[in-house]
Parts: sequence; structure tokens; C-alpha cells
Amino acid sequence: MTLVDDAAVERLTPDDAAAAALVLRAAFDERLPWLSGLHTPEEDRWFFRETVFLENEVWGAARRFYEARGFSAVAFTDGARNEEGEPDVLYRWTRP
Repeated sequence: MTLVDDAAVERLTPDDAAAAALVLRAAFDERLPWLSGLHTPEEDRWFFRETVFLENEVWGAARRFYEARGFSAVAFTDGARNEEGEPDVLYRWTRP
């Protein structure tokens, strides 16, 4: 784990590929809705597992990193509704 601007940033592992694919899909669906449905969730997971994590270093950041950049947490879950069963948070970013 590394600190960047007082936020914890850590290198993700291939075990994180499914979660990273979910983040990408949520971002695309929110900001690029015309690309929604271009790939299935399984295709997204395959791409992250077989390409992104094999060819790149992938890093994730602690919540403070996003909140310091204007993101607001709008929903928290216990993980019951995601495939990993892990708690998560939904952020919304509003341009200044």
C-alpha cells in the first residue's frame, strides 16, 4: 500500500479483476450510456482477467482519494447484491 495525497492506494491482483470490471461497467453506464450493452458482464470480466491484469499494473484507491476530488458517497451496501458478496459504496461526481 502507498499513500498518495494522504489516501491509501494499492496494487490490485488478478483476484480483483471481477470487481474492477464492475467499476468500469458502472462508469461507462453512467458517463457513456451509448456504450451500454456493448459487452456482456462476462466479456468485461474476461477482458480484465485475460488482458488488463496480464498486461498492466492495476491500482485501486481508498475512499478519501475520491472524496478529496469531489466525489460524494450516495449509497452503501452490505454486499448482498453483488457477486463478490463484499460491501461497497456508490459514488457520484458532480463537475464544479
